[in-house]
Amino acid sequence: MGGIDPALIDAAFYFVADDLVIRPEHVDTEEQLLERWRAVFG
Repeated sequence: MGGIDPALIDAAFYFVADDLVIRPEHVDTEEQLLERWRAVFG
């Protein structure tokens, strides 16, 4: 599978009610996300 290099992704989460922006230090790769998904849902 191809995809976008996670190092090129900038993520931010904005919580309107609190006027708060959270930026994660690390964005998981596709494989890391699938690994987490499988750990939770088998």
